[in-house]
Amino acid sequence: MVLPLGPVEKQALLEAADTSARAKLLAAFLEMAVFEPTPKRVQSAVRNCVHSIIVLDAAVCIGYASPYWGFAVLSLLLPTMLLTLWLNAT
Repeated sequence: MVLPLGPVEKQALLEAADTSARAKLLAAFLEMAVFEPTPKRVQSAVRNCVHSIIVLDAAVCIGYASPYWGFAVLSLLLPTMLLTLWLNAT
């Protein structure tokens, strides 16, 4: 017997799928950096890991503190992206 999903369950499934897709993309960057460690690929993998850490920290802040703190942490992503234009990741 299949129960119909409510809006909360649908949102949870969409978030899980989105998180899974991001994890697969990050794993692909890391795999390329490990098996063919050119400076450009390693820098790209490190940069993506740093961005992922900020997004994960924001998600934890939303869960434990409040959405305001989560968005405050997520707003740190913009300066990080701007700084990667001038500074190398490694």
